[in-house]
Amino acid sequence: MKGFSRTNLMYIRAFAEAYSDEQFVLRLAGQMPWGHNQTLMNKLDSLEQRLW
Repeated sequence: MKGFSRTNLMYIRAFAEAYSDEQFVLRLAGQMPWGHNQTLMNKLDSLEQRLW
């Protein structure tokens, strides 16, 4: 794969660190569009807030 921007790679890394549980990603976070996940990571600091 190629063509990822530096910013997008940073978001991918932050996503992997924020949601380390693979089952959670497959069930819930994986069903949301990428832009929604980015917005949650930008606006909310804690995992509890994002899950709510």
